[in-house]
Amino acid sequence: MELRGPASVLLVGGGALWFSVRMRLRCWFAIAAIALTACGGGSSPARPAPAGSPAPFSTPGAAADIVLDGETLVAVRLLPPSALSADRLEAAGTAQDAASAQVSVARASAGGVTAWEYVSSAAEGWQVWEPKSVRDARADAGPGASIVSVEPVDWNDACLGAARGGETCAQVVTPGYRIVAAQGGSRIEYHTGRVAGLRRLAV
Repeated sequence: MELRGPASVLLVGGGALWFSVRMRLRCWFAIAAIALTACGGGSSPARPAPAGSPAPFSTPGAAADIVLDGETLVAVRLLPPSALSADRLEAAGTAQDAASAQVSVARASAGGVTAWEYVSSAAEGWQVWEPKSVRDARADAGPGASIVSVEPVDWNDACLGAARGGETCAQVVTPGYRIVAAQGGSRIEYHTGRVAGLRRLAV
């Protein structure tokens, strides 16, 4: 049956009104989606660092070099928290890493720490450091070499007390070490500077 008159106008007008409302809703949802995307609402939230993440220098690795009074120290091992106690430590100064972060180091008289090594606190325990010159002497002595002793010495010249034939050495006091390494049943003596220099002498 075909409707005419006011009733037909009402039906037609209502359909137009509903169509208009639907279009407006679609536009509103589209605008809201664009706004959320632009603000990062669609991206996953940043995850916090996991609990117990290692602190700087907590393990020997890529960042394991610090400098104490011009001398480079390298990380060699990590001790458990129970290995040392604060009352057995003697403050030795404040070192810096490559990013200029400060690291307090100390001497220890227990826990298997040698007289030439340093320690600093770490998230997992105690970080042990040794002078780079000690590591260099061990490497020069060859695979399987061990360090027997490290004696601090003030050499009386720039040649570290080990001038070679005809060599001219500046007469200046040079702080360093006398290092003895063991390798294959023999011993090798090294004279080093704290900052630089390594001289090998057969014992």
